[in-house]
Amino acid sequence: MADDAGDEAKEPTMTFSGNVSQLTRANVSSVDQPEELPPPLPDLSYARYGVRVGAYGADLFLEGVVALVLSGLGAVVAAELIRGLSLASESSTGMIYAQTLAYGSKVSFFAVSVFNRVVYQWYSGHSIGKQLFNLRVAGLDGGDAGFTALFVRYAVFPLSCLPLGLGLLAPLWSPKKQTWHDSLARTVVLK
Repeated sequence: MADDAGDEAKEPTMTFSGNVSQLTRANVSSVDQPEELPPPLPDLSYARYGVRVGAYGADLFLEGVVALVLSGLGAVVAAELIRGLSLASESSTGMIYAQTLAYGSKVSFFAVSVFNRVVYQWYSGHSIGKQLFNLRVAGLDGGDAGFTALFVRYAVFPLSCLPLGLGLLAPLWSPKKQTWHDSLARTVVLK
């Protein structure tokens, strides 16, 4: 029965002959070393609010001019085609021209805007307005934003405008100078 008391769990003992500094080095060398840390992110230079507004204004102006020219050409072609096919009287040709211009300008503005802010920006790294102001849209790490992020950024842009444009003012207090659509798309605008 005296042996039953010896069956209790005993703590393992470790013996070491040498000094403490050797023990520390031995422990450190036997521990798995963590993998190397990734390189630090580059020091990103975020675009100032006023410069962003200027680039946006340039984009709107250029997109509007191109859309107006395209819709004007489309309206002339449509009116002449309808008149040439004798599908409408001479007096109604002006009305057809006006309606085609009205609807065509909206469609062409949308198409030009998508091309400039998604396709061209994906290809070149900036829209035409941002190019004029030496800005580019990038991912959070400073690399290329990618087509999906640019598409999401464009698609959710109206959310930044809804509450009295509050999302468009967010770069004034955001540490990364992001609008709401930038945050949702995980993008930043850089100098």
